[in-house]
Amino acid sequence: MTASFGNTLNQLHANHSYISDSLSAKRRRLTFWVFLLAFMLTTPNFFFRQIKTGDLWWHLATGKMILETHSVPKVDPFSYTFANRPWTNHEWLSEVIFYSCYKYFGENSLAYLKIGVLFAGYTILFLGLWRRVRIPLLAYAVGLCVLISSEPFLDVRPHIFTLFLTSVLLVLLTSMNRRALFVLPILMLLWVNLHGGAIFGFMVMGSFLLGHMAALFLSKNTAVNVTLRSYTKTLLGMAVLSAAVSLINPSTYHVLTYPFEYVGHSIFRNLDEWRPPYAPGGLQVPGIFWVYAAFFLYSLGSSIRKGDYPLSLTSAMTFFMAMTSKRFVPLFMITSSYVALIGLFALSQWLWGKGKTRDNGRLFKKNRYRDALYLASGILFLCALGYKTSHLPFGHDTFRRMIAKDFFPQDTVEFINMNHLQCRILNEDAMGGYLIWTLYPKLKVFIDQRADTLYDEKIYKDHSAIRFGDRPWEEIFKKYEFDTALWLRDHEMYEKLSRDPGWKVLYSSAFYTLFIKLDRRGNHLFEEMRQGHLVFPDSAYADFSKGYEDYRVQGYDSAIAKLKRAVQRDPDLSPAYLVLAMAYIYSNNPEYALAESVLKKNLAFDPFSSDRHWLLGNIYEERGDYMAALREYRKEIRINPSNVSVWGRYNQLLDRMPRRLLLRLWIPLVSFLK
Repeated sequence: MTASFGNTLNQLHANHSYISDSLSAKRRRLTFWVFLLAFMLTTPNFFFRQIKTGDLWWHLATGKMILETHSVPKVDPFSYTFANRPWTNHEWLSEVIFYSCYKYFGENSLAYLKIGVLFAGYTILFLGLWRRVRIPLLAYAVGLCVLISSEPFLDVRPHIFTLFLTSVLLVLLTSMNRRALFVLPILMLLWVNLHGGAIFGFMVMGSFLLGHMAALFLSKNTAVNVTLRSYTKTLLGMAVLSAAVSLINPSTYHVLTYPFEYVGHSIFRNLDEWRPPYAPGGLQVPGIFWVYAAFFLYSLGSSIRKGDYPLSLTSAMTFFMAMTSKRFVPLFMITSSYVALIGLFALSQWLWGKGKTRDNGRLFKKNRYRDALYLASGILFLCALGYKTSHLPFGHDTFRRMIAKDFFPQDTVEFINMNHLQCRILNEDAMGGYLIWTLYPKLKVFIDQRADTLYDEKIYKDHSAIRFGDRPWEEIFKKYEFDTALWLRDHEMYEKLSRDPGWKVLYSSAFYTLFIKLDRRGNHLFEEMRQGHLVFPDSAYADFSKGYEDYRVQGYDSAIAKLKRAVQRDPDLSPAYLVLAMAYIYSNNPEYALAESVLKKNLAFDPFSSDRHWLLGNIYEERGDYMAALREYRKEIRINPSNVSVWGRYNQLLDRMPRRLLLRLWIPLVSFLK
């Protein structure tokens, strides 16, 4: 490093210099590599969570359009409600990368792209944390908290590039190396074309500039001030140059100003990812996030007192962002990790050193034991994580599992394409992207998830009114002239349309139903369907939809036959296994052995889907194998921690067992390893 930041890094190096001096270089390198390898084995375990996302699909459609037309669309081509309206497409380069991977390497390459980008980003974060205190165990502990808290938000979207580039930016800014700052313009030029999160990069640079200025104002160390002033001037110059080169993008300055146009808009209150992390319902942050946040606030006070203003200001800013909207939780975890690490370092010094009154000889002796403990812990982690990582679902259907592709209406889309339907369709925003990818340009959508770059407040209020019944749905239907509607079956809107004589079911799949309005054209289509003139899909997914329909009306024998045919035609159709197992369990003559076999076969290739372990737990509890039931319930909790029913059953069963306290520790460990 060419300079140290104020007194903070000097004090840190002084605090742990005895560790570096007391340990042999060989032992230090071995400890570092053990924990680096442990972290690298840990990170992939958090990238396979099944997240049903609708964004990826319209990103793929846009990337395809860009490569075919050799231009970035500046007006909306995909919806009939906002057709030809201005659209700030700030993710065009990500979309080109996504579609190129899909086109040349198949859809599975998108899953590995996500894994690769996030793996690189979090590994860089670990290296940056390790460089701060040179204690790899502490860097591992903080990095693990970051991964656990961020896991629910790591889906296949362009924001993965923002997470990666944020880690890189923080490493550059915390290095206090003037030469490293010359990379910033190139970094921001790439960032501004990959994702709109580039504005966050400028906010981080601004926070570091303000922090350095505060340090210059408050510091009385003349020698440090001279070096820091020179560094701050270089950072300011590179920030200005970065802002200039960031205008080299299809949307010019709009890519940096558009986020401020949406600040405070009420349309985001009903969008789950824009709600605060403490809001009930929807996607929930893991419980460890709140423990980490409390420790961060403690560490923040310590960081400010030590004069580490740049990181303190940056992490405080992202903490406020994360408390406002859960979509910023991963960014907060990355930026706050440096501050939390310093707090953990101070805590470890107090625990191991037992205060400043201890003599250096005794402290030196404890450090050797501490290093041995770190190394032993690292080796143990390597063994456990190596076993765990080797069982991750890498395979030909990784992408299919990762984005829950089987929960999208594949057969309904096939039905629309086969019969060449032209319509003004009502769809959910979460389904809009999939319809764009599969039906454009034959059909345009009512809405999708481009909330922050295209649609206005009015259309989201109308969409929200349909979903939550805030206003009579008839007037909204008349306003947009819907003649078809694709809606979730387990929803109040489905019941309303089913009861309305002016609407009829044209096609019904496992999770969605396609309704048609009985106007002149609708009556004609409905009559053709009754006469058998419409073409219906014949696929494994269609068999699954028919079997699921029979299961709903308790026709279990018929459901079992159709579902068995579905899994024979498509052995990777995960939802069909779940419904088949439920049909075996709830039939007039329950067949628990067959249900168990089906669920285990399903979990062999899809271990991160919910409800499978829950059903297995029910089966084992029915048999009286309570330990096995507890393990399955615990696995279900790890996959879906917001499932209140599983928590209740797990605690009830645990309270009936002897040695409850020991089991509360043993069951999670066995569940993790198995």
